[in-house]
Amino acid sequence: MTKKDAKATSSPVKEKAETVPTEPASTSETKPENTTINQPEKPRVYNKKIPWWILTKLLFFTFLLFGLPIFTYFYTQAYVFPYEPVYCAVAAVVSVNIVLVLYILVAALSDRPSKDDKKKNE
Repeated sequence: MTKKDAKATSSPVKEKAETVPTEPASTSETKPENTTINQPEKPRVYNKKIPWWILTKLLFFTFLLFGLPIFTYFYTQAYVFPYEPVYCAVAAVVSVNIVLVLYILVAALSDRPSKDDKKKNE
């Protein structure tokens, strides 16, 4: 078998693979080696350990948010408005709103920098 016969019998896929250049023609087409396009983004972890006082506040207000309205409803039904369930429900709704306002106030006041922090910055 001659070289001409070998080329004639070879598959077209091999011929195309041989004709594709392995390197780009110019350097402007090359991508920098440190690209992050193909790399998946890592999830952002701000703090692995949550401070105990944050969890304590969250649990306190969670129990208050669920427990206080139920307590308020049954307390007002038993002692304040014995035969008026609508007034008892209104009292429970008011107690939920009070807890939410308290939670917002505590969150807003805890974000303020203390006086010691202000002195350190000056």
